[in-house]
Amino acid sequence: MVTNAFEHARPDSAGTTEEMRSELDRYTLGRTHPLIVDLIAVTHLASAAVTALYRTPAGTALTLYAPAGSIAHHVLSLVGLPHVTDDPHHGSNTGTASGV
Repeated sequence: MVTNAFEHARPDSAGTTEEMRSELDRYTLGRTHPLIVDLIAVTHLASAAVTALYRTPAGTALTLYAPAGSIAHHVLSLVGLPHVTDDPHHGSNTGTASGV
């Protein structure tokens, strides 16, 4: 499943970050199914949202997509969160991984 968990809630406050966590749980069926989080439309990625992504339980198949040069790419690279820069919507199996 491909979705943009940030599409309607800008993750720049505790309230919207909690909403983001809830959406991640919902789309991954309790973090038991893989999910691609499309961050292409993100214009602000607050530290609370970054912390929530870092706290994703081990074993959760969460792929963060942030195109090279985007705000999300810069933030995720800076904090060392793994992400892909090739668009997973086009079925590319050669996605470039960035981060740790």
